[in-house]
Amino acid sequence: MIAPNRILIFAAANSDADWLSSHVSKLGDRGFAIDSVVVYEGQLDEVQITQVDAIVVDSSLGPETSQHLLYELMMKQASLPVILCIDKDQEDEFPDAVRQGAQDFIIKGSDTTDIIHRVFLHALDRAQILRATQDAEERVRAIIENISDGILIVDEAETILFANPACELILNRQLIDLLGAPLELEIPKAADATVEIQHTSDYSIVASIRWVPIRWEGRDVRLYTIRDVSAEHETREQLRKAKEEAERLAALKTSFLANMSHELRMPLASMIGFAQLIEEGIDHEEYKEFSGMIVEGGNKLLETINSILELTRLDAQTLEMRKQILSLKSSAKEVLNSLRPLLDEKGLSVEVSVDGIDTITADPLIIRRIFNNLIGNAIKFTNEGSISISFADSGDSVQCVIVDTGIGIEAEFLPHLFDEFAQESTGRGRTHGGTGLGLAITKRLVTALGGSIEVSSKKNEGSKFTLLLPRLASGDEAITD
Repeated sequence: MIAPNRILIFAAANSDADWLSSHVSKLGDRGFAIDSVVVYEGQLDEVQITQVDAIVVDSSLGPETSQHLLYELMMKQASLPVILCIDKDQEDEFPDAVRQGAQDFIIKGSDTTDIIHRVFLHALDRAQILRATQDAEERVRAIIENISDGILIVDEAETILFANPACELILNRQLIDLLGAPLELEIPKAADATVEIQHTSDYSIVASIRWVPIRWEGRDVRLYTIRDVSAEHETREQLRKAKEEAERLAALKTSFLANMSHELRMPLASMIGFAQLIEEGIDHEEYKEFSGMIVEGGNKLLETINSILELTRLDAQTLEMRKQILSLKSSAKEVLNSLRPLLDEKGLSVEVSVDGIDTITADPLIIRRIFNNLIGNAIKFTNEGSISISFADSGDSVQCVIVDTGIGIEAEFLPHLFDEFAQESTGRGRTHGGTGLGLAITKRLVTALGGSIEVSSKKNEGSKFTLLLPRLASGDEAITD
C-alpha cells in the first residue's frame, strides 16, 4: 500500500485550520492526509518540515508573519511545495507571495475539495520538476567546477559574465577579478583557434580555444572553452624539429655517399685497369694470380660502390627513366644469358613461361636491373634444383613470379628482407657474400615504376618473389623518347 502524501499546516491557532482539515480528510482515498497542524510562533522546526510532502501556510498568521514564514521555508527547503491558504478578500494583501516561495493559493470558503486536490497535485508535480532541475544543475555545476578546461561566458561587449575555477590557472587571474572584467584575449574570429596566453614577462602557455553562441539569462553571448595544450604543443614542436633534423641528416648522408662514391669510383677503376694490364702483360704465374685477385676484389668493391650510388639516387628521387615498349620475357632472357656461367656451374634448370601479353612501357635498364638482382639471388641461394620465371596478364599490369628451390628464408627475417644492408646470415656464420643492398634497391626500383613486390618463403624449401608491374610505368617527367 502506497503511503499518503502528508500535509503540514501552519496556522495561528488549531481552529483556524478546521476548514482546510475537513477538506483534506476527504482526500484520504486520493492519497493525501493531514500530518499535523502547527501553531506557528516564530520558530521553525527544520526536522518537522523535512518529514512531510507539502506545507500549507494559513493566512490567519497575518500578512507579515505569513510572508516571513514563506521566505524562511524557501531558504531552508526550497524544493518543498508550499501553498498559501487565504480568505477571498485577502488576495491583495499578498502581492509577492509567489516570489517569496508560495507555489499556489487555496481560497477559504470558495475552493472545493476537487480544486484543493488539483492544487496539491500541481504543487507536488512542480516540486518534483524543481528538484529534478536542481539536481541537474548541481551535476552540471560539479562538472564545470571540477573539469580542467576553462569555461567563460562573455557578452557582446567582451565582458566576462561567468568563469569556472579552471580559468584561474589558465588565465593566471583570480575569479573575483575575472567576473565583470573585459576578456583581454586576442581571439581569432574562427570558432576553433590556438592562442598564446602571457602569464608573466618570461612565461606563457599555449591554449586551444573554442566558442559557440548561446543564450544566457535572455542575452546573446558566447560560451568559450579554453584548454591548456602547452605540453602537446611542445611535443609537436620537438617532433617537428626532430623531423627537420632527421631530414637534414638524411640529405647530408645522401650527399656524402654520392660524393664519396664518385670520388672512389675513378681511382678504383684505374686500379682495376692497371691490374688487368699487369695480368695480361706478364708471364709470371704468381704475379698473374695476384693481379687477378686485385681485379676480382676491385670489381666487387666497384659493384658495392655502384649499389650505394644507385641507392642514394633513389633516396634523392633523381632517377631518370627512358621508357620504351619492351617484352619482360625478353628482358629476363637477356639477364639469364649473362648469368649462364653461374647456372651451368651449379647445374640449375630454368623455365620461362608467358600467359598472355607480357609487354610494358618502361626503362629497359631498370627492368634488367630488377631481374638481375632477383634472378641473381635465386641462383646465388639455390645449390640444386630449378628456377622458374612466369609472366601473366593482369589487366593494366603484368604479374611476374620468380620461384626457386633454394635455401629459403626464415619467417622472422622476411619483414626485414627489403631493408638496407639487411642480411639473414651475419658474422662468422655468414655463408654468402653481398652488401645487403640488392633487394633494397629492387624494392625502390619497382616502386619507382609504380609497381609492387611481395615475397613468400620457407626455410630449406625455396622462395617466391611476386612482382606486379604496370603496363605504363610511373616517372613521365623524367622520360625521353
